[in-house]
Amino acid sequence: MPGDLLYLIKTNINEKLKVTLALTIEEKAEAEAILATKRLEETEALAIKGKLNPVLIEETSTAFKTHVDNFEKHLIELDEKAKFDSIKKIGVLFQTRIAVHTTILDEIESTAGN
Repeated sequence: MPGDLLYLIKTNINEKLKVTLALTIEEKAEAEAILATKRLEETEALAIKGKLNPVLIEETSTAFKTHVDNFEKHLIELDEKAKFDSIKKIGVLFQTRIAVHTTILDEIESTAGN
């Protein structure tokens, strides 16, 4: 969870390694989509536990946006290679995952915008 000592190891080493070891652009895009979703789930869990504060919202919001940016870069790479079926499949996966978390996204956006 954000705020925990081992969280930085998880996000800065383990998760980056997973994306780096992904063999294809599709796998890298899917990994980024999953990691973006994890940031939302962590934010929701912190909110449920009453531990969500402006610092953690900023931290998870920044991490979420980084994963989304990376995801979009991979989609651009797929577009350049004319892998339109992959773009559609991965895009639907990402949209479905994100749609489940619209409430927390709204909260993150309103807090980050202040």
